[in-house]
Amino acid sequence: MNTEVYKTVLDAIREEGEFGAYHTLKPLSPENQIPQIEAMFLDAVEAHADESALRYLNWLRHAFDDRECILLAREGKNGGMVVESYSKEVVEAKKRAQKARSHHFMPLYEKLPQSRARNKESSEFPTLLETRKAMLTAIADWWRETDDAEETLTFFEFLVSIKTRFKEEDSIILDVVRAATNESFSPHRLELCLLRLQSEECRPNRDSRTSRQSEVGKILAIARARNSDMKLWIRDARISQSLGDLFNESAIGVLEADMISRLKALEDASQKLIQKMQPTDGHGFRSGPGIRGNLGLRYLSLKAIQVTFGISLNFQELRESKEVIEDEYSKACQFVREWKKAEGRGISACLRVHKVKEFSSEEEVVFEREFK
Repeated sequence: MNTEVYKTVLDAIREEGEFGAYHTLKPLSPENQIPQIEAMFLDAVEAHADESALRYLNWLRHAFDDRECILLAREGKNGGMVVESYSKEVVEAKKRAQKARSHHFMPLYEKLPQSRARNKESSEFPTLLETRKAMLTAIADWWRETDDAEETLTFFEFLVSIKTRFKEEDSIILDVVRAATNESFSPHRLELCLLRLQSEECRPNRDSRTSRQSEVGKILAIARARNSDMKLWIRDARISQSLGDLFNESAIGVLEADMISRLKALEDASQKLIQKMQPTDGHGFRSGPGIRGNLGLRYLSLKAIQVTFGISLNFQELRESKEVIEDEYSKACQFVREWKKAEGRGISACLRVHKVKEFSSEEEVVFEREFK
């Protein structure tokens, strides 16, 4: 049983030495702590106190966790509260908390002032940048994590429709979108967002043909290609059907022809490496010596790829295979070095050895080594 110490928002506030806030919140239930902390947050926002607003925002995030998780905590052997960190109930509770606060943060974000003047005579400048980034990150994290397609689009439309006045806020939005669209983002959901970006539903909610909308589209396109098989992406009927409409609006620049060309060039170069690692004939059958195991390929950007090859062994093979593993690793390194020198592209590669569990189809990773 895996347990971890559970600290409530009150524990965190007391450790920070905020004893006034601690005594204000202590008599309240987790449910009632949320509006009280939010009031503190809005007071800091009104004063343009970015550092304080960020601190209260973290308390607010924590309070949403408490509302869902505190009933699952129990007293530990040495005092304090503990939770079974990987139990189904705790995982589901944390998901509920993440969803609730993300939905809560969207209208709360719109209450942030857009600018601040240093004095009555000076021009305005952006405000609360760290707080903005933290709120948008929380919103974008659930945009990525939700399993609900409609919810995915709701959060995406919020992110792309934010009205901004300063390039600093635009930069924050792009950075947040870029960080959220990591390798765990569903390619199908990315596709939905790409299609929504050029749809009639999305246009009234955005300043059309702005550079930020164009950059969001490019980020999604690269992530969609990276997180799925390139051949499937290029041949995907829905994406292919949408390309004509996108190209007709060249100012949007979401999937311009140059990007498709560079993605295809990366695919062609990648297939050269795969063919060297595991040569096949015209029918797809192995036609020569190469790397053992299963090869996986992902696109990290327009200029870099990631290759993973996994070897599955049973317990007896594992005991006798140290030299085999080292030999496969050495061969892979050589292939990677030669390809990188010839193509001039970035590459990261990884060897994983899986042990097949006895009387089961399940596997576990028992050896992993990365090389670049």
